Amino acid sequence: MTAPAIGKDSEPLEYPAGSGIKIHRIRNKTGSDDSRKDFGHSFRVRIPARLNGGIRKDRQFADIGSAKTFARDELANLLALGEDFSKLNEEDRRIAVRAMRYAKEQEMDLMEAVEYSSSRMNPSGGDRTVGQVVDEFIEIKESRAKQGDLRERSLRDVRSRGSRLSKIFGERLIKTLAPKEIKQSLMTLGSAPRTRKNYRMVWGEIFKFAMQRRYIGENPIKSLSSEDEREIAGGNQSWTPPGILSIPEVIRLLKGAFDLPELDLCAAVVLGLFVGVRTEEIKRLKWSDIHLDDPEEQRVTISSEVAKKRRLRHIMLETNAVEWLFRCNRSTEFVTQSKFENDYQRRFRQLLEYSGFGETVDGKWQSKWKKNGMRHSYGTYHFSKYRNSLQTASNLGHKSGDDVLFDHYRNLATRSEGEAYFNLAPQKVLDATDDLILLEASI
Repeated sequence: MTAPAIGKDSEPLEYPAGSGIKIHRIRNKTGSDDSRKDFGHSFRVRIPARLNGGIRKDRQFADIGSAKTFARDELANLLALGEDFSKLNEEDRRIAVRAMRYAKEQEMDLMEAVEYSSSRMNPSGGDRTVGQVVDEFIEIKESRAKQGDLRERSLRDVRSRGSRLSKIFGERLIKTLAPKEIKQSLMTLGSAPRTRKNYRMVWGEIFKFAMQRRYIGENPIKSLSSEDEREIAGGNQSWTPPGILSIPEVIRLLKGAFDLPELDLCAAVVLGLFVGVRTEEIKRLKWSDIHLDDPEEQRVTISSEVAKKRRLRHIMLETNAVEWLFRCNRSTEFVTQSKFENDYQRRFRQLLEYSGFGETVDGKWQSKWKKNGMRHSYGTYHFSKYRNSLQTASNLGHKSGDDVLFDHYRNLATRSEGEAYFNLAPQKVLDATDDLILLEASI
């Protein structure tokens, strides 16, 4: 049976017949109340609230054909939904209606919201506890270490900090962890900002790994705000400049190293003070990496196997560094021995005690040493002498253009002090009996 047309004064048309959907013919008017004029008609389709989850729906069209097409399509959609909707119990229906209303209030597409949350609540990699992910991550790191692709120290760090993550969150599914929980846990891991930052780096690696394995939909570490990151890293604390050695202290350290050749630290001290090599790099460095024979190309090569971040670099040697290295015992393979785990640290402590940088009291070591004192001294005095931040950064193994690093070193020493530092030669230091006299002579 053909549906009747909508006449000028007719009742609304129910279309499709029996659907409850009505099409109204609306007069289009313009102008004020005293001079309103008609300019044709439009057609409003009204879908009642009882058919649309408690929300009435109106749409207006310029012609009856478009209005009917919309009404027909909407009825087909409602019928498909109604078949599933009828199978829901009363509580599920209430939840469905609440979800639709909430999505509309938030101007969200309900289906997109469901798909978004589903990818995070049900990641495709399956459910994994924090402990399972950490174990899997460490297993891969151990495999790399066996192949020589990861240093033992790095492996120990991953094991230690990863195990702490497992201990804190136990059998929790990793997909359920929130950024706030991660931050709170990091803040309990020690008062030193550097400690918290190191934990954050390892945990970030673990969560990145979980993302790649599809165990989580997003990395909670990446969702931390910039303020959270600053709080974890201690960014709100007042900055203190790095500790550097005065020239008299440098002299004492050099004298001590050469007074006690049995400690095998002569080359280590020279490389730390006058080349800026990291302690861990010094322990892996061989004499074959130090080129002294060609006067035009006297340098130290820090290979990717030796460098902290596996960045190859060549460091041209200062004249005084060459003179010091020629005084060292070069008959061994490595520039300093490392017979067991803490061998280097034990010998270096003996040197510090001999040189007046600390003492053992009642069996407890009391240090007066400035942390990373040799490397910080090199960076400070080298920059003070040459005023070339790019060159100093390159020698230290930092990324090119690392001006932030030199915000720490600028103004800590004068140019004359930098020149005096690199003018400390063996014939002056080892033959001197008074540090102050030597200091005046050097400057």
